[in-house]
Amino acid sequence: MDLADGGDILDLIKKDGAIPEPRAKPLYKGVSEAIKYIHTKGFAHRDIKSENILLNKDRTVAKIGDFGFSRTCFDNTTGQRVLSKTYCGSAAYAAPEILKVEPYNPMISDVWSMGVVLYVLVNNRLPFVAVNDNLKDLLKHQLEKNINFDRKSLTPECKELIQKLLEPNVKQRYTMVQVLEHRWFK
Repeated sequence: MDLADGGDILDLIKKDGAIPEPRAKPLYKGVSEAIKYIHTKGFAHRDIKSENILLNKDRTVAKIGDFGFSRTCFDNTTGQRVLSKTYCGSAAYAAPEILKVEPYNPMISDVWSMGVVLYVLVNNRLPFVAVNDNLKDLLKHQLEKNINFDRKSLTPECKELIQKLLEPNVKQRYTMVQVLEHRWFK
């Protein structure tokens, strides 16, 4: 197992504040490639959050950790896609379909969580906050899709990618393949 002696993304933003896009991009791309890889193998992570993205000593390489909630997304005998019914992960990073307590495609829910991670990385705060940890309030904010970008210096490409990731409609939300093809990485 690799040593992650640089802490995690949360440690990084607590120390440095919002991360400028040129520094955030390679960190985020590395994690996106890792999530895309596990998705191509038929697995979902189901607990993506800033604390589970680990950094090397120089804080230049990010890797995903904590696969305790991960699971296969396909039935081993039929090969059919299997939806998740379990609420897992952290509420602040959970997709609307999870908060609605509906069966969900965990790969698409991973994408939502990746959107929260990117937002936190470049804004140093969560995109949606519930008053008094009220999950119905959190869900309402997510469905309204009112994403505020505190930093005016964010590029239109970064804002667009975040909006594609934090899309409440699962049929319109990006996949990890689409994320990595986005013009923000060009």
